[in-house]
Amino acid sequence: MPSRSDTLRPGRAVRFPSADITLGEIQSVIRRVGGAEGFRRLSRGLTVPCVVPLWPAWRTITHDHADAAGYCSAIEEAGLRITPEAAELLEEAGGSFTVEPLGMPLVRVSAYELLLHLEGVSSCGYTHFFERALEFGLGACLWEDAPALRLAYRDQPWMEQCVVATDPSLGERRFELTVGSSDDVPELRISAWESCRIAHDAVYVFRKLWDE
Repeated sequence: MPSRSDTLRPGRAVRFPSADITLGEIQSVIRRVGGAEGFRRLSRGLTVPCVVPLWPAWRTITHDHADAAGYCSAIEEAGLRITPEAAELLEEAGGSFTVEPLGMPLVRVSAYELLLHLEGVSSCGYTHFFERALEFGLGACLWEDAPALRLAYRDQPWMEQCVVATDPSLGERRFELTVGSSDDVPELRISAWESCRIAHDAVYVFRKLWDE
């Protein structure tokens, strides 16, 4: 996994794209500065050497629609496809949609990139996988990130399995971007795995929680 040496000093800000900061995000910041001891050094005005994972933005998306109908129409007008199940889930979550004026950077990683030190990647539960991502400054996508990404990611390789990583508390259903059906039309669909296991051969898309 690519990384670079860095030094954190008092007063250096870690910017979050959302005002709603979760406990997991706070814990990930503490891990970034070397745990409790690094946090104490920083609070005493000392510099903290650390290794910061480099997660370059893979795609930057904008939310141009405020409801599920707008996204579904835009997907169809672009010559793409959305399954009835995916459209239904978007409709269920439509009340929480937001229209963000600024681009939202998304990061693309594989299961192995986040689970290098764990055995049995394919047997790892999604909740543990998600917590691992938080340690590296990667957070959950919103429901509306999936259709926005489907519109932006039109050069997806054939037969790639691309999962939009949403919070585990939202349930076992995950949006998946695929291409490789009989007519090779890029598609937004829903997947669910037993016990919410991760798919070892898939790539996952997260939001960046901070800027390097």
